[in-house]
Amino acid sequence: MIKIMLVDDNADVANLFSEILTDAGFSVDVFTTGRAALTSCVSVRYAMVIADINMPDIDGLALLQMIRAQRPSMPYIFISGRNAPRDQSIVQNADAFVLKIDGPRDLAGKVIEVLAAKGRDAGTSQSVAAI
Repeated sequence: MIKIMLVDDNADVANLFSEILTDAGFSVDVFTTGRAALTSCVSVRYAMVIADINMPDIDGLALLQMIRAQRPSMPYIFISGRNAPRDQSIVQNADAFVLKIDGPRDLAGKVIEVLAAKGRDAGTSQSVAAI
């Protein structure tokens, strides 16, 4: 099963998205802080990271940079409750961007699309075709 890290400081949103992804056949670990997510990255090989852009401890861009410093090909999707950031370079550093309001409709499809485009993920030997 493909394992995904989901990071959002809003536990309700994180749990909703986790349920959607679990129903789509993914295994999901939920974190409400960037620090907890980074700690887990040391011991768990995730296939993808999905993270909120705006978080109080470590924002999504900083988290992306720290994770990709160790795993440069890690697929990464930003989620946000706001429209795309004014600084488009933030979004361009990730593989995709999903608005939280669209997430229940679009997130699982976007995950499959990104994993298919990137080929084998950075964390497991499983390809997206195994879903």
